[in-house]
Amino acid sequence: MSNYNILILGASYGSLLASKILFGGHSVKLVCLPAEANLINSEGFRVRIPVRGPRRTDRTRFPQIAGQSVRGRRDGGRPGRV
Repeated sequence: MSNYNILILGASYGSLLASKILFGGHSVKLVCLPAEANLINSEGFRVRIPVRGPRRTDRTRFPQIAGQSVRGRRDGGRPGRV
């Protein structure tokens, strides 16, 4: 299987798509604000997905996808540095 290098504009909604692509073993570069890029490069990202069912306020209803525990390579960059 060939690996792809993928560029995503916007880390807000793009991180969900990036997490799914990273699980496939591909490389993803997120173009975002400088503060977001620094955070993604140092700590990765976490995507919380709401689960259907009774309304609850605790965090057990929101499973997380951690961007650091996947096979692919992630990188955050700001516009003009990509």
